Amino acid sequence: MLEELEQCGFIRSYYAFGKKRKDKIYQLIDLFSLFYLNFIYHKNNNDENYWTNNFRTPIVNSWRGYAFEQVCLWHILQIKHKLGISGVSTTYSSWRHADEKTKKITAQIDLILDRNDNVINLCEMKYSKGEYEITEDYNNTLRERYATFFDTTRTVKTIHTTMLTTFGVKHNMYWGNIQSEIKLEDLLQF
Repeated sequence: MLEELEQCGFIRSYYAFGKKRKDKIYQLIDLFSLFYLNFIYHKNNNDENYWTNNFRTPIVNSWRGYAFEQVCLWHILQIKHKLGISGVSTTYSSWRHADEKTKKITAQIDLILDRNDNVINLCEMKYSKGEYEITEDYNNTLRERYATFFDTTRTVKTIHTTMLTTFGVKHNMYWGNIQSEIKLEDLLQF
């Protein structure tokens, strides 16, 4: 059944970073199903102005971010093209680290491009209505994720932080800490 759902485009499967046979992850990717489960199923809402009244609510903002992530994941070829690695054999996966005692997830990366040229791109996907600004707090979060990934995977490959955003990254004092950025327009090139 899972294979059929994947072939029809309702789900996708992939392995967590560093895994080849265990820990296969299945993700619902059909946007209508996701929308239905988030906004219609079990909702008794008769407000004919729901979208106008809830345009800036956390659940709608969260939906925008998740939908943007899905668009990014559907455009891996365009991401590789923008990075200039179209001809480099690449596997993609996700990764998460959990505290051994509490099992709480302490770090997560939704897209990792593991390249055969000994580089790994840790891709951060951020939806925003304008240029995304890396704040001091978010810069610290990126550094912590990088360190946790490096320490737990013990990779010997070079690690690059790649930002995928709707309109690019604002050039501030933290912008120089990323190695590459990709905009929504780059995903829609071909």
